[in-house]
Amino acid sequence: MTASEFRALVDREGAGWLRLAVRLAGAGDGPDVLQDALVKAWIGFSDGSAPTMAPSESSRWVVRVVVNQAFDVVRARSRRRRWAGLFRYVFPDHARVETVEASASMAELERFVNALTPEQRIAWVLKEVEGYSGAEIATLTEVSEGAVEQRLLRARAALQRGLRDDA
Repeated sequence: MTASEFRALVDREGAGWLRLAVRLAGAGDGPDVLQDALVKAWIGFSDGSAPTMAPSESSRWVVRVVVNQAFDVVRARSRRRRWAGLFRYVFPDHARVETVEASASMAELERFVNALTPEQRIAWVLKEVEGYSGAEIATLTEVSEGAVEQRLLRARAALQRGLRDDA
């Protein structure tokens, strides 16, 4: 892939990648996650270490790089939390909220999403927020479809349990 082709790909898909990075890693780390992922992607495209693919598949591969980079950041953050007790993950709210009640509901959901494991959070966000299929999530996260389904089941159960217990 040439530099101009990569630039065009970033111009076309960059906003969606940034949204995904922010949703997965938080507003504070999302832009850095995307920047690091784009550097890795460019290196992969330029030195030939990226898998051979049709140009139409390049965007999917970059999504995979973004997901992996976000996973690394969230996992590192979780380790810091275990040791320091200072972990605070902020799930960005990009939707316009028109009522205080809706805002409170979003805050509750964010709190429960934040409590999911990194694996569950990534699977849930990719499925429920970004609209990826189980097969696509399996490819992006490099796990089996069965593992994705288990992560989604556990995430949904944890969210339902949290919302039910909080009511």
